[in-house]
This record gives sequence, C-alpha cells and structure tokens, in this order.
Amino acid sequence: MALFSKGKEVFGCPMDGEVRPLDETPDRAFADGLLGDGVVIFPSGDKVFAPSAAKVNFTFPTRHAVGLETKSGYEYLIHVGINTNQLKGEGFHIYVEPGDYVNKGQLLLEFDQKLLKEKNLSEATPIVFANVENDNIEVLKAGRVKANEDLMVVKK
Repeated sequence: MALFSKGKEVFGCPMDGEVRPLDETPDRAFADGLLGDGVVIFPSGDKVFAPSAAKVNFTFPTRHAVGLETKSGYEYLIHVGINTNQLKGEGFHIYVEPGDYVNKGQLLLEFDQKLLKEKNLSEATPIVFANVENDNIEVLKAGRVKANEDLMVVKK
C-alpha cells in the first residue's frame, strides 16, 4: 500500500475500442466486481498503453495482464482478454517488468487479436481498481474510444 495521500486522478484509455460497464464483462468475477471496480473495453486494436504515470507492481508470467500503482496510491489491473492465461503467453509481448516506472501513454504490451479469435477467446479487457469504490470512479467516455483519451476520473 502506498504512503501517498490520495486525491483525484485522471486515467487515460489504455487502448482503442469500445468502453462498456464492467458488468458486461463475459467473466463473472470481473462482472461482479470481485476483482475491483472499473470498466471493460472491447478492443479494436492490439496495443495496450499506460493510462497514467505509474509503477509496474506485477506482470503475469502469461503476459496478458499488468498491475500498476500511481504515485497517489491507486492500484489497478489491466487484464487483456478472458481466459487468455490458457495461451501461456503465446500471442502476447510485454514491454515492462515489475519495478519499472512508466509514463502515461507508454506502450505496455501488444497482443495477437487474430490468435484470440482463432482460439475463441474473448478480447474483453477489464480495467479494475483494487482500492477504489465504484462510486468514486467517474467514467468520462462510453462507446468508441481512442487510446490515451481521458477515460476516467478516480477519487478516494
């Protein structure tokens, strides 16, 4: 847990795609908010960018997800696809590792959309905050979005 005071912070969209409410995620754990509150993006591109300046807390060995923490102490997860851990890293290229500091808009990972479709895996990408209640997340955009556009304002 961070030792910084928490205020309001704007988070960019990590990818091109369509933003929808988290409960439209085709995975009950995410849809029910068990892993945190946020939104889901159905991507139209294959690149994932940092929504904020942050420290990389963890990456999955399967390269499909990244956990980050802002200087203000907001902890969040970007999880590309549903059940994509089954690919064991195939089709994913990650550009960061735990302990790295990233800038807003920096490329975090790329994934092979064609492979996900061939394997019948959903590309739905939840972005969830581990330490923020849903009523403290204001979604600024819905529907079609471009990477790095302002997406959410989060406050503690």
